[in-house]
Formats: sequence, C-alpha cells, structure tokens
Amino acid sequence: MINFRCCGCGEQMSVPRCLAGGNDSCPACGRSVPVPTKLIPLTCPACGERFDADKSLAGEQARCPGCGSPAKVPKVEWTDQDAAGLREAQANHAKVMSTPQDPPDVLAAESALKTMGDLLRKKILAGEMGPDE
Repeated sequence: MINFRCCGCGEQMSVPRCLAGGNDSCPACGRSVPVPTKLIPLTCPACGERFDADKSLAGEQARCPGCGSPAKVPKVEWTDQDAAGLREAQANHAKVMSTPQDPPDVLAAESALKTMGDLLRKKILAGEMGPDE
C-alpha cells in the first residue's frame, strides 16, 4: 500500500502499490489524485505490516493501512538512481506476482528489494537520516 495526501483537501489516502504513477479518487472530496512514485518504505511499529509513504510525508506520521496505527515517515533525500532502483524493484515484484512459479524472478525481486534496504541502511549509518525518522 502507498500512503499520501490528496492534493485537493489534504486527506491522507492509502492505495495499492500497483497504482503508483496512475490516478485514484480521494474518498473525502472525490478529486482525481495522482498516485506518487517516489516512495519511502515503512514497517508499522504496531502490527509489522509493510507499506510505502509518499516522500512528501517525510517527517510526518502515516497511517498503517492494516491497523490504522501511526508510523513516522523518515526524512530521506531521493536521487534519480534511488528512484530507478525502486522502479526496478516494483517491476520485478509485478513480474513475480504474474508468474509466481518462476524461482529466478523471485530471487531477482528479493535482490532488488534488498538493494533498496541496503541503500536506506547506508543513509542511516552515514547520518543522512535517523533510524527513527
């Protein structure tokens, strides 16, 4: 799931990852809202569910789509290389979901997601962001 704010009314929205780059209707105001592609991966501290938040929510709280608990969105500076890595991970994930019987695709998706995790870990260790941001 991706969490982001409606550009019309400011309501926090939550949509499936497959809608990244598309549009969705805000449940509060009905406006068609573009779904962001520059995302920050999160894990809910209450239930452990993994979800993504738009980078515009950095430093704020995002609602877990699973249990509704707040999760702090870290402040992260994204580069074009980071965005390309995320797009690759999303493409591999989509490929794996469409052909789950193909083990090499599963390994490729896991590798791409591990690369993104390693990138975030390096940013934390370099002091570019805190572990609790």
